[in-house]
Amino acid sequence: QIVWATTNRIGCAVNVCKQMNVWGEIWENAVYLVCNYSPKGNWIGEAPYKTGRPCSECPPSYGGSCQNNLCYK
Repeated sequence: QIVWATTNRIGCAVNVCKQMNVWGEIWENAVYLVCNYSPKGNWIGEAPYKTGRPCSECPPSYGGSCQNNLCYK
């Protein structure tokens, strides 16, 4: 999941693994990156974006802040 209209929080972590088994192949010094999106999305058959004016559906907790056509806190 890279984008999703309702996702408003993301947390990521990265680690370098000396050896990592990837589908039966050993990778040396593999960079392992994971991210958690909230709320989750990426549903089959659904578009990742909603149509409409930019920032027209910013969450109330954001205080109506909009910059570069994106909601922000």
